Amino acid sequence: MMTETRTTTELDVLCAEIAEQALLMRSAMEQRKRIRNACGAFVRRLIGWSAADDEAERKRMRAAAQAAIAAIEKGEEPEILSPACLVLAQEYVNCVLASCEPWEVKEKVHRKQLGKLSKRLPVWMWAEGVKGLGEVMLGQIIAETGNLDNYPNPAKVWKRLGQAPRDCYKMIKKDGTEGITEPKQRKAVVWNAAECLIKAAGPYYQLYLERKAYEEERYADETVMDNGRKMTKGWRAARAERVMVKRMLCDLWAAWRKEDSRLPAGRQAESAEKRIGV
Repeated sequence: MMTETRTTTELDVLCAEIAEQALLMRSAMEQRKRIRNACGAFVRRLIGWSAADDEAERKRMRAAAQAAIAAIEKGEEPEILSPACLVLAQEYVNCVLASCEPWEVKEKVHRKQLGKLSKRLPVWMWAEGVKGLGEVMLGQIIAETGNLDNYPNPAKVWKRLGQAPRDCYKMIKKDGTEGITEPKQRKAVVWNAAECLIKAAGPYYQLYLERKAYEEERYADETVMDNGRKMTKGWRAARAERVMVKRMLCDLWAAWRKEDSRLPAGRQAESAEKRIGV
């Protein structure tokens, strides 16, 4: 197969092309979201949103505005808007739909191209067998890491994607104070991947459930951590999700470098974990 004989230089070029398509796709997506967010803010004002409202009321207003926009898109007339405000909202929503259409087209084009390029990666045969890790999600991860041959161990991949301990991202600012420089964009990509793995309910989801049960038992009384933060239910779930996605990245790295490639997806980490720990 071509993927077996591709040189490192060719692979670097392919990874660069994937990064470019992922960037263009994300750019189109952000433009579309920005337009829709502006529409939501406008409709909230028509409904009666105020910055002086408490959080619960503002949350209710946001939900009401989204429901009103969805109704207008379907050609309905939401009762929450007065006749005068309804005319304004309809005009605004129609402009938004017209503005979003070209960005949606561009997003689909780059998403499709990203998927095609990802299928040319030497690791695609492994990724294809992982429920929840499609070609687009694989492409987004590689767009952030580049050629995984450049990482001597999975821990380097974790750090690149914002999955290392927070102390690894400490830095000294210009004013002499200490700060954290976590890669937020890369962490967002990994978070989306984790959500896809959970929704797919595959082998990694089972790992998530096992780790979540362990965290629930260990911190059942919401133990206060050293940093003063309570180990709430949400934090326990987040810790389990983090373990799951780090295991997946470990497997991805091993499959890319042909280490323990004889093992099926979801089991490669067993031997890798013995070498480096998770």
